[in-house]
Amino acid sequence: DAGTTSGNTTICAVSNWGNVSVAGITGNVIRWEMANSPSGPWFTSSNTNTTLTYSNLIQTTYFRPVVKTASCPEAIGGAAVITVDNATVAGFVIGGTSVCFGNNSGTLNLVYQNGLVNKWQQSIDNGANWTDIVSNATSYTFSNLTTTTLFRAEVQNGTCTALFSAAATVNVNPLPAGSFTADILKGCAPLAVNFTAQSGNSNDVYNWALGGGGGGNASGNPVSIVYTDPGFYSVN
Repeated sequence: DAGTTSGNTTICAVSNWGNVSVAGITGNVIRWEMANSPSGPWFTSSNTNTTLTYSNLIQTTYFRPVVKTASCPEAIGGAAVITVDNATVAGFVIGGTSVCFGNNSGTLNLVYQNGLVNKWQQSIDNGANWTDIVSNATSYTFSNLTTTTLFRAEVQNGTCTALFSAAATVNVNPLPAGSFTADILKGCAPLAVNFTAQSGNSNDVYNWALGGGGGGNASGNPVSIVYTDPGFYSVN
């Protein structure tokens, strides 16, 4: 009687160990055999104990005992299955971008991961603290951000350790300020006037409506205009 083999379990690849055992045999274990599929091929282990210790498996492995009594042929026991999960690979989040304060949206995607998403997280202090986001999807849509935010996903494959992906950053730019100054507000034509916007944001784009009388439209900051005709002009 080859007895009953036990020890079925699921483990993570590479750094692992455990035991398989056989009980209720008639005779003695003369060897153990192992394979990566239930149909073989089977490789021999010289262990003759009723318990076999394995370690550092990298793929699913089947272990079975071979039992013999002096007067009977060999009996092959049932196999214990050690299912091996590949290690978690957290990947990284793509889709980082720059948006304007308040009214914004966009989609981030997790790529090159191995495992399932447990959750997403966000941080508004450059990663010092993280807040959970309830989502198991491989993409996440943000909206209406008011401050620069980092996003990452927690990934786990089977029994292996959960890991966090590399984060993507969504930079939030402040709304441009609409105020400006003029170095002179009245004078005789032709009158040269320098206008300077007060926003102070280096990535702002400036378009000016400077009225008639030689003003017209302009872009940039600051801008210099010569009013050639007398009059009152509205500037935006």
